[in-house]
Amino acid sequence: MEKRIAFAEIPGQLAEVPEGYSIVALSPAVELVLDREKQIYTRLEDYIAPLADERCGLENYPRVEALCARLDEVLTQRIEAIAEGGLRPAVWSLFFIKQMFDLFSIRALELRSLLQREKPERILYFEREKPGLDTEWFHPRESAFAAVLDVLAPSLSIPAERREAIAEPPIPTPRKRYSFTRLRDSLRYRWKQALRLARRPVPTEVVCRALCLDYGYSLPWILDELEKRGGDFWVWREDGVITRGAGVPAMRLDPAGEFPEDRAEELLRAIASDSRTRELVAVEEIDLWPLLEPRLRTWIRRSLPRILLDYKNALRIIRELRPDVVLTSMGHSPRQKAICWAARQRGIPPVISRHGEQFMRAYPRFVNSDPETVDWFLCWGRWEEKWLYRYKRRDIHPLIVGSPMIEEGAKQALSRARARRRAGLPWRGQIALYVPTLFSGNEFYMGDRQANDSDYFRDGKKIIQALLELEGWRVAVKEHPNQGDSIWEAWRITLPEARRVTVIRTMRFIDCLHLADVVVLDAPSTTLVQALLGRGHVYIANHPIYQWEPGVLDYFHKHGITVCRVDELADKLRRDEQAGKFSRPADYRECLEPLLYRGKSGGGSAARAAAAILEIASKADPIYWAASALDPRRDPAA
Repeated sequence: MEKRIAFAEIPGQLAEVPEGYSIVALSPAVELVLDREKQIYTRLEDYIAPLADERCGLENYPRVEALCARLDEVLTQRIEAIAEGGLRPAVWSLFFIKQMFDLFSIRALELRSLLQREKPERILYFEREKPGLDTEWFHPRESAFAAVLDVLAPSLSIPAERREAIAEPPIPTPRKRYSFTRLRDSLRYRWKQALRLARRPVPTEVVCRALCLDYGYSLPWILDELEKRGGDFWVWREDGVITRGAGVPAMRLDPAGEFPEDRAEELLRAIASDSRTRELVAVEEIDLWPLLEPRLRTWIRRSLPRILLDYKNALRIIRELRPDVVLTSMGHSPRQKAICWAARQRGIPPVISRHGEQFMRAYPRFVNSDPETVDWFLCWGRWEEKWLYRYKRRDIHPLIVGSPMIEEGAKQALSRARARRRAGLPWRGQIALYVPTLFSGNEFYMGDRQANDSDYFRDGKKIIQALLELEGWRVAVKEHPNQGDSIWEAWRITLPEARRVTVIRTMRFIDCLHLADVVVLDAPSTTLVQALLGRGHVYIANHPIYQWEPGVLDYFHKHGITVCRVDELADKLRRDEQAGKFSRPADYRECLEPLLYRGKSGGGSAARAAAAILEIASKADPIYWAASALDPRRDPAA
């Protein structure tokens, strides 16, 4: 009998698979439907060695770095603005190019391994509908698997049938995560800013002017403290609007256009004809150029003009507003890198107060982002400072101040009774909270991030089942706020003990600090630092891909934080329950110091951050302004 294989990426495609095809599930959503219907299927992960995709992702880092550097060399020879400004648009886009490269290379290796082992006479796969314009990066509704099979099947001489996209439900609108309190506080602050600017002009002479590239995470509290000390700030939003203070529009920049099509094709031909570039896009005899070419074409037409314009606008804004510092909470995007590069050229120090934790594990991707963007780090604690000194590639200056976002969030955290009432849980009884992270989808990349979606889904189910073994306990699953469709809610319905499981989708994790007696994390980062401020006993489900910094696990064990494999979690919980560990709340205050500096009583992290910014601004070199005022040729934006 002829062996046939069908690849299904969304549940709607299963109904279109003819009889006689073996099914390969390409997503947790398809696995869930097939498990519910008790159908036999396989996964791509069944055809590769354990951690093979993780090793490939780690090996891709130097390859992608070399590829981006080579792309910049080719572009520098052909675009005068890049050469004059010393710009590196491809290196600045490395965070996203690495995602795209991993998406194609690892999927290609997985699919080739399956096809070579099964040797099917015929395969069937589906396209997916993609709303909107073509983008340089994959849209969540596009099918990377279909793109790879378009190239792979002919090279292996396998007859393939590609079917049109199945209609999918509309993309759900983002959930409103603003509580009444957060909305009230936001409106109060905006009215305060508007009234302040309406009643009196902002003085010309201020202690410090900050140009902020966003207004999120810890920045609102830091900037509020900066204003109290005589500072002023501007916010340069991603849509090109520059506001004075928190929300008063002051300037609007023109959007970037696109390169002409013939110019983009000329640059793409130069890249395609470069032998070193073609060598770097070949992975284990698989040529990824047919997959990368359309993405690079769109990147050249749309992203490259935006990067060049961001740099040019940054020179203009710096000249007009004359900031003392540039402040941001993220530094991985090309926009942030271009603006900070212009600031560094003009002697303006870029400063970052990071939006999340990045210092307990070895993150190769992080080395190429924030440390390459800014000069000054407002660190959460000693571990972040040491991490930066260990992995830095150039001179950077860490200053330990703490995290205003975490500190202020913990102050406003709901009480145990209020948190349970808001989550729809009984105020009495014992509750275990599981906090999963996002599924990757087309933002898939490997290299000490997290397991692929299929393995991560299976680990998550094991964790919930281990928590359900605690007799008489309720289990809550706190989903990531950016997760669209709830795969955990769909799986919960299939459980015999579904009534004991609650999926929380509308609350922030910081509001759940005191909700549970046990908190289980399987992607520990910012949530771990927050969890240590609560009263729940913390357990970390340690995946083999995680590469912990030296001494971190020993430190956790010393302070009562359990770190174990997923298959060991049920036994650990059972033993701790029998030992009476859960009869009293946890207290991790002594454990927090290296992760989150909280200082002495009477001062907060926002005040320390504002003082640090004033000190940084006082060290800025004013020579540029005196020279540029006399000689406009020093500044291309003049």
